[in-house]
Amino acid sequence: MHEYSLASAIVTQIEEIVEKYKGTNADLITCYKLPHGFYLWGLKIDAMRRVCEIKKSGETEVWGRYFTDTGLFDVIDMDVPPEYIRPDYRLTLDYPEDFEVLKRVFEHFGENTYKTSIADIIGYLDKNPQIVEINKHCGELYKKRWESQRKLDLK
Repeated sequence: MHEYSLASAIVTQIEEIVEKYKGTNADLITCYKLPHGFYLWGLKIDAMRRVCEIKKSGETEVWGRYFTDTGLFDVIDMDVPPEYIRPDYRLTLDYPEDFEVLKRVFEHFGENTYKTSIADIIGYLDKNPQIVEINKHCGELYKKRWESQRKLDLK
């Protein structure tokens, strides 16, 4: 594994998003191959304005589907280094079990967890699969909730 700091890995991904934008002029660029909780987006302001114009609802939680499901926008999902791809790892906070996983990560790495590299966090979870198991089922819960919000409310 590469020993990048989390900050430098995210900066690198952000720089890649900017370069991809310059080369493609995409409306939305995502990095969904990172573990859930490390996702990044590059979003064209004019495209978000257009989403606000076409959506009927004032609800703002689920805005991504207006880009991906309407066919009106150019969306690119970027590749990430293969050593960062862990579809079962949830480092987000949607459910109590997610909190338990994050608590364990923070207990292990201490007060400087925010400086810890993606590679180190993934390595820690790779060596401690029992921690990944704590919230693994939450991926299905999240997916069901996401699917329930699937309906687009267009003007």
